[in-house]
Amino acid sequence: MPFSCRVRCFCPWFLPLPKLATEPFLKLWEQEVFALLLAEGKITEEVVANIRSRKHSTFSVDQSVRLEVRDQQGVQRLIQYFLRCPFSQARMIEVTEAGKVIYKTEHNAVG
Repeated sequence: MPFSCRVRCFCPWFLPLPKLATEPFLKLWEQEVFALLLAEGKITEEVVANIRSRKHSTFSVDQSVRLEVRDQQGVQRLIQYFLRCPFSQARMIEVTEAGKVIYKTEHNAVG
């Protein structure tokens, strides 16, 4: 059973859960992230409306990773993944005078 389908207790075992539909969790996560960013003044309602109008949002729920009980190395890899920087400074090409960052991704190769 995938790790994301299990609930971790403050005890040494996992409680298996049935496979769940991800859509309700995705909507709740999106709602809470937007609420937090709006409350902190990091984004505006216009930004939220723009993101929600897109065919593919920036939010996703992944159930493909599987961790077995007592897989400490797997847990460590998962924690390292959570803590990694969300973007690479090596891909930052330029910061404009207006403060905009030009960033090279796999899909927009420069040069």
